Amino acid sequence: MNKMVLFIGSLFLAMGLVTSKFQADQTPKKGLYDAIPEEHRETLKQMVKQMTELQEQRQWDKIYDIISEPYRMETRDKFVRHHARSSRLIDFEAESVVQSPISNSEWIVVGCAVFERKGQRKAWRSSMHATLSDAKWSVSIVLITVGERGGFTPCETHSQ
Repeated sequence: MNKMVLFIGSLFLAMGLVTSKFQADQTPKKGLYDAIPEEHRETLKQMVKQMTELQEQRQWDKIYDIISEPYRMETRDKFVRHHARSSRLIDFEAESVVQSPISNSEWIVVGCAVFERKGQRKAWRSSMHATLSDAKWSVSIVLITVGERGGFTPCETHSQ
């Protein structure tokens, strides 16, 4: 593996640990996007929906075009090949949206995602990161959240 792969892995691990800190403080689903400034709420909702649908459909070429720059750390061909082998997202249900402690322009959409691998479906605590820059949102793919002890946390309430 090269330094780029190690960097990407470290970045995802760090984001997962930051995200896991927010899971205990989740707000009820009602008013899910209320923490987002009103003038940017609808566009974030649309981006989350679009990214989730593209990931469910495994349209990695299109995802590469809209994904946040920090998550693109490889060529389009490598990105598509890498993700073509990944677990398939079946569903992502957002439960809370919180501002990142790292930046005022970054938000974390926390929820539960069902992934399928080799015919097995499992629901895991997951998140998607969104960045607002020049009144435009960019988002990450849905990622399984790494817990404080390094493992994954199953979802307790998601219907599979």
